[in-house]
Amino acid sequence: MATATRKSSNGFVPFTAPGLSPKDGTAVATILQNRLNALGFETGGSDGRFGARTYEAILAYQKKNGLPLDGVPSVKLLQSLQKNS
Repeated sequence: MATATRKSSNGFVPFTAPGLSPKDGTAVATILQNRLNALGFETGGSDGRFGARTYEAILAYQKKNGLPLDGVPSVKLLQSLQKNS
């Protein structure tokens, strides 16, 4: 399962999952951000990095859809976003 790791020195949380290269993780992160933005949950842009605005958008989406409020960019979140798109 994909998980967020601790924040890097630049304040962003990289998206990681078993078997994903950093480039793949950035691609998945961009997909998550695009879907959140399309559904009205503003991430501050689709740059493939998880900062404060993406974290807040994830929490808002999770709250609205009755998901556990953890703010974690995960495969489960992506699946939910794909269902609701």
